[in-house]
Amino acid sequence: MRLIWSPTRDLLQLHARLGRALGDPTVRRWTRAPRREATMPPLDVSETPEGFLIRVDLPGMSRDDIEVTLTEGQLQIAGESPAPSGGEPRRLERLHGPFRRVVPLPRHTDGEAITAVLERGVLTLNVPKRRV
Repeated sequence: MRLIWSPTRDLLQLHARLGRALGDPTVRRWTRAPRREATMPPLDVSETPEGFLIRVDLPGMSRDDIEVTLTEGQLQIAGESPAPSGGEPRRLERLHGPFRRVVPLPRHTDGEAITAVLERGVLTLNVPKRRV
């Protein structure tokens, strides 16, 4: 017997549509079918007197899986997290597949001196300010 109306299903579909429209990375938790669109890993940006620190959660990733580029004042962090292996997944909450984040940088940053460190699943980018 097929359900004609399910309030739970309708609410989950509405949540997914709104989340996709707003760029919410948690939407994947509520959808059943795997999607190939780019996800947005969570990040924190903080300012120090010397520059900016950008920390991006990328669990299970290696340096070769991540590409960091700077174009016209925008720092892009992109790559692809491997899909889980070992059987048919019953529940997928961890992000996998392509990912991409774009962080606009202030004009007073030195794009040539950016450093990056990947440690324990966290990519830390140090973006120094230009000396005036």
